[in-house]
Amino acid sequence: MPRREAEEEEEVIDFSKISKSVLGTEDSLAALDGETFIIRGVEWRQTRLGEAAIVEVEHRGTIKRYHTFSRVLIDQLKEIEEYLKQGKKVRVTLERKKRYYTFT
Repeated sequence: MPRREAEEEEEVIDFSKISKSVLGTEDSLAALDGETFIIRGVEWRQTRLGEAAIVEVEHRGTIKRYHTFSRVLIDQLKEIEEYLKQGKKVRVTLERKKRYYTFT
């Protein structure tokens, strides 16, 4: 590979790495597409991209934090927030419906 191409390639940063580091999460909730998992908690953050939900998830025996900017998912998370505040956990399956994600 010519030197110029190598230098340009080193300067390219994947946006998903930036959003993960800024939000302090494992990944986007979309990474769990088609999976069933337990929501243990949710936090809200205002970012320059808009409102984000930071979701604490229990999946396959591990607990991780994921983020989403999805309006549909944020609205659904707000619906279950009261249960989470009571210390309850909510089991969901994340599904993609055409161009958006939803919990079922």
